[in-house]
Amino acid sequence: MKKYSLFFLLVLLIFVTGCVGLLRTNAIKGTVFADEYIENAIVKVFDLDGNQVIEGEFETDNYGRFSIPIPTGLKFPVIVLASFDIPEEQERTDALASVVEESFYSEQILVNPVTSVFTAYMFRMGTSYAEAISQVREALNVPP
Repeated sequence: MKKYSLFFLLVLLIFVTGCVGLLRTNAIKGTVFADEYIENAIVKVFDLDGNQVIEGEFETDNYGRFSIPIPTGLKFPVIVLASFDIPEEQERTDALASVVEESFYSEQILVNPVTSVFTAYMFRMGTSYAEAISQVREALNVPP
């Protein structure tokens, strides 16, 4: 009986790990924050040429969270840009950005000042996002 139970658990484990790929999300989900969560930020998605690739604006909730449905055929990488009003300064807005690559779009995307530095460096130096992260970390003596 133990052999059958072990065999059944092994088959079940193989089946479940095979199905994990089927559960990939069809949305870019993330959080916008600086020193606190940024609610009511307007989030848009652009390609590397600055063209908006997902129509519409998506607003963050009280905890800075957003969810953007991914249309069929979307080409990665894309840029998530969150713009928001600065409460202390009337009629002034600011923005934060992050790069979303195909390999990690199903994970929680963070949009904050650090990802904005990486994104700006990527565009400024004409390099990949991974290379921008590496070079900025090296320049600031931040271990990987």
